[in-house]
Amino acid sequence: MTPTRVLFPQILDSLEEAGATKHNIKIIIALGTHRPMTSQELKEKYGAEIVEEYDFVNHESGNEMELEYLGGVESADLPIWINKDFMKAEVRITTGNIIPHFAGWGAGAKTLLPGLAGEKTVGKVHIHSRPKPRMRSVWSRTQPEI
Repeated sequence: MTPTRVLFPQILDSLEEAGATKHNIKIIIALGTHRPMTSQELKEKYGAEIVEEYDFVNHESGNEMELEYLGGVESADLPIWINKDFMKAEVRITTGNIIPHFAGWGAGAKTLLPGLAGEKTVGKVHIHSRPKPRMRSVWSRTQPEI
């Protein structure tokens, strides 16, 4: 698990030392299609002081008003919708733990897709990445075949 409570103060301090202010830093929670984090969950993960001092936003994958359409991949019938605030940002930093997942690994590029992607994009990508017959999980060779 990423030590977010330790990592975030250092990142935010570095940004402020480089000239950013608390008022122009937005922290977008890359939820994919999952439910929003509660205020209490945010405080537990990031620390109460940081949550109270900075602008936190839960990504809303189903709200097209909060997304920007970037085009699509016609051969895969894949529309590309990404969080509008993320796209507008001058500097983008993502954090997360790298963990095994049925479709490869979690975190890294997955912070953007599915983390900050629109519901239509996530749905299409998950269809294409579902396990194939006889595919085993990357994290356990003892898993039964699926």
